[in-house]
Amino acid sequence: MAPSQPTAVQTATSPPPAASAATPVAPAKQPEQKVQKLPLQQTRMVNCAVSLRFLIDFCRTVPEDMPTWKVVTDVIVPATRQRQCRYVEMIEPRHVGPCDYFISHRWATPFSHLVRYVRKHLVELGDVVEEGGAGIGDGSSGAAGVAAPAGVVLTKTKSSGKGKSSTADDDDEAEPTRSADKVFVWCDIFAINQHPGQVQADDLAQLK
Repeated sequence: MAPSQPTAVQTATSPPPAASAATPVAPAKQPEQKVQKLPLQQTRMVNCAVSLRFLIDFCRTVPEDMPTWKVVTDVIVPATRQRQCRYVEMIEPRHVGPCDYFISHRWATPFSHLVRYVRKHLVELGDVVEEGGAGIGDGSSGAAGVAAPAGVVLTKTKSSGKGKSSTADDDDEAEPTRSADKVFVWCDIFAINQHPGQVQADDLAQLK
């Protein structure tokens, strides 16, 4: 009797489990950064001067010996922080206008000394009528006896054409003397945005 042949046994092999799809991982949320909004149309710097009347009235609201840099940090910046704007955008439009005089000054100088000198100088030029009543800060009357603080330069703009300048010829016909609310002086702490950002950079670029 012939030996029986071994029977081949087929073993069913289960297919490997399908690889599960990778679950996408959401990117980490980046912290929101506060972006300074740019105004649609920024007023030109030359049109951001303030009236001498505003300058005098504003000066009476700050301490006599407060340096200009502290006026910026304690008054200008807090008042404009929410809107991130220039200070001239916070005051009455009638006190903002094209520049007649440009003020160059040191921030270490007491702000009241600066304003007192500017007022005196414009009165002496005959461009501003002297007003009666108390002076600025010290209760004195008039603007006499005020020396120029160190580093202060008051320059008449070429486009002004109003009033008399210190270099005007005596033969020239003088313009009518104006009141303090009709003469506009450019002062950086009011005209330039005091909040670091693109708007401030644009303001500073206009000074070059």
